[in-house]
Amino acid sequence: MLHEAIEVPAAAAGAGAMVDDVANLVGSIADRGIDVAGVVLVAAPRQAITLKLCAGPAFDLPVLVGSGLDDGLVAVIAPIGLASALGSPRIEASRAGLVQYASSAVDSAFQQDLLSLRVVTSGAWAVEPGAVAFIERVNWGRAAAPARTSGARHER
Repeated sequence: MLHEAIEVPAAAAGAGAMVDDVANLVGSIADRGIDVAGVVLVAAPRQAITLKLCAGPAFDLPVLVGSGLDDGLVAVIAPIGLASALGSPRIEASRAGLVQYASSAVDSAFQQDLLSLRVVTSGAWAVEPGAVAFIERVNWGRAAAPARTSGARHER
């Protein structure tokens, strides 16, 4: 997905780094003439939750967690720049072979009197150059998090 994506430099660390980074990501796509209405943010888990916690209720862009992304990576995708196609599915049924469950258990379809189904299809997708922008290592750190009280005791 990051092939031909726009790499944007991270904003300097500080309280406004998150805002600057998101604005620069969206702006870099808009600068290439791609409609940014409906952009989606995809971020590594730590950055996704930080963004969701700090952005506030007025922030209305979807934020998706990319659990396979390296810590610090944040991307913006303009869906209008994506295209995908699926071929006709081929469905096969069989009473032979092995069935593996999510728990890693394996059964013989024949011995358990199971009917197994397999769906095979082809798919392809493409991204318009410039429809994806990313920052590899954001500098949000603790500066982006809301201030916490020191926990000092209250005296009467």
